[in-house]
Amino acid sequence: MFEYTLHLGEWKEAKHAFIFSKEGCIKTFGHVPDVETRVIFASAVNPDSLESATAKAAWLDEAGQDKFRLVAYEAVLRRVSLNRGRVLLTTTPYNLGWLKKRLYDKWVKGDPDVDVIQFSSTLNPAFSQEEYEWAKKNLPEWRFHLFYDGMFAKPAGLIYSDFINLPREDGGHVIEPIQALPWGLERYGGIDFGATNQVALWIAYNPAVDEYYAYRDLECGNSTSAEAANRVSRADEHYNFTMWFGGAPGETQQRADWNDNGVPVDELPFSDVEAGIDRVTGLFRNDKLYICSNLSGLIEELGDYRRDTDDSGDTTDDILNKKRYHHLDALRYAVVGATGGNWMEPAGTGVAQMFGFSRRRMA
Repeated sequence: MFEYTLHLGEWKEAKHAFIFSKEGCIKTFGHVPDVETRVIFASAVNPDSLESATAKAAWLDEAGQDKFRLVAYEAVLRRVSLNRGRVLLTTTPYNLGWLKKRLYDKWVKGDPDVDVIQFSSTLNPAFSQEEYEWAKKNLPEWRFHLFYDGMFAKPAGLIYSDFINLPREDGGHVIEPIQALPWGLERYGGIDFGATNQVALWIAYNPAVDEYYAYRDLECGNSTSAEAANRVSRADEHYNFTMWFGGAPGETQQRADWNDNGVPVDELPFSDVEAGIDRVTGLFRNDKLYICSNLSGLIEELGDYRRDTDDSGDTTDDILNKKRYHHLDALRYAVVGATGGNWMEPAGTGVAQMFGFSRRRMA
C-alpha cells in the first residue's frame, strides 16, 4: 500500500524497515526532515530486536497477548525515551498481567500519563448486535467480557486466583518495597535454574504475625553458576540467615555448583509441583503472603499463570506455557523450602494452614 499504491517510499527487508522517500515525506509531512524517516518493524517475542533504535513514537499491536512480555514493553519505552515519544497499544485484554497493572490500573487511579479507550465489539458498525448477543449467551462469561467488551476478567483456570493485585490497605496482597529488613525476620530464597532464564527470589518470614513477604528478585540468565552465585551473594545483606532452595530433584549438579561458589542451595522437602502450588495458594488465601510492588516480573506472572483450556473452553490439568514462569517457580521453591514438610489442613475449613514449622538450619 505505502510502497506501490501511495509511492511513499521503499520497504527494506534487510533492515525490517520502511524508508520514506523525499517525495513521500513531502506528501505525508509537507517537508523533508533533516534525518531519514523510517518505520521500523520488530517482534515483541524477541525483545532484543527492539533495542538500539531511537524512535519518536511506537505502536504495539496485540500487546495484551501472552507472548508480549513486560521486558518487550520496557524495551519500547527505552527506544522512545530520548524524544519522550508517545506509545499506542491496541489489543484485546487477554490476561491480568503487566498490561493491567502498569497501564489500566494507573488509568483507573487517574494517572495523567495514561489514557484508555475501551469499547465493545458492537461499536464497530460492521459488527452485528445479533452476533454480540449470541456470544454473550454461549461463551463463558470471562471469555465474553475479554473478547467482546474489552474488559479485564479473570481467565478460566487462573492458578493463583486468590492473589489480589491491590495494595494491602485496599484488601490486596501488594505492599511497598522493603528497603531494609527488620532484625529477627527469617529469610529464605528460591532459585529457578536455567541457562537463559535463571531467577533468584527472596522471601522473609515474620514469626510475630505469621506472614511472608516476597521482597527481592534477581534475573541472572546467560551466566555461569559461579557468576550467578556471585551476583546473589552481593545482593544479600548477610545480616540475617538465608536458606536457599532450588531446582528439580535431578538438578543435583546445579545445586552443587552453587554450593561450591558460596551460595548453599538445598533440595526441596518434596518436588510435586501441584503440592507446591497448594502451599502458595494457601498463603494467599489466608492473607499470609505479600508481594512488594517493585517485583514487576513476579506480579506479571501471577496474573497470567493459568491452566490450559480445551476447544470448548473447559479447563484442563495442564499448565499453559509452564516453562515460562521462572519467577513463580522461584517463589514456589522458596515457599516450599520455608514451610518445610509440616503443612496441615484443619478439619472443617478446607483451607491450608501452617502449624509448628520445623525449620531446618544449615551449619
